[in-house]
Amino acid sequence: MEKHDRLLTWPQVEALVAMGRKAAWERWTSGLFPRPMKLPNSNRNRWRESEIQAWIAGNWEAC
Repeated sequence: MEKHDRLLTWPQVEALVAMGRKAAWERWTSGLFPRPMKLPNSNRNRWRESEIQAWIAGNWEAC
């Protein structure tokens, strides 16, 4: 994670990748899409902006 990486909500990610939640989930479970992180003391997911931008650019590698 970059020092000043923004955490994105699903609507923000969806607007960037132009992919529905189900398609993203299928890619994520196959290791082909960045994994969301859980916020502490919450059941909410957020995605690191740097990972989404890297995925868009084709430079993202699954960890």
